[in-house]
Amino acid sequence: MVLGLQLSIARAGSTINMNVMKPIYDWLGHSYSGYQQLGVALMLASVVAGYDLVIGIVLAIRDTWAEKKLKIKEAKSEDKISPKDVKEFHLDYWTITAIIMFYYMTIFPFVSFGVYSDGLDHLLHPMSHSDTN
Repeated sequence: MVLGLQLSIARAGSTINMNVMKPIYDWLGHSYSGYQQLGVALMLASVVAGYDLVIGIVLAIRDTWAEKKLKIKEAKSEDKISPKDVKEFHLDYWTITAIIMFYYMTIFPFVSFGVYSDGLDHLLHPMSHSDTN
């Protein structure tokens, strides 16, 4: 469940990034031009990513502090995990892994081509093709 939640939040974040960065880039066009405009836009994105990293570190420290304060101990397992265990995975696991891998390998190029094609069909300006995504 945690992995699904993490993937959902990552997908939401990438969608927000895709839809927000172009207006920020355009807004910076009033003050900067050319490579400086791109550099400032990427610097703003880097600052947000750095902020996210700092918040993640703070949450990890607080989680460790809470575990110590509440005296929560993790369950210890006698089983040791090694890379050789991969060969023991069932065919079902490898089938699902291959399906997910091929899905993402095919869907992203298709979506990017579809957005471009949709923009041509509806006579959109090339800079606004990504808005249809």
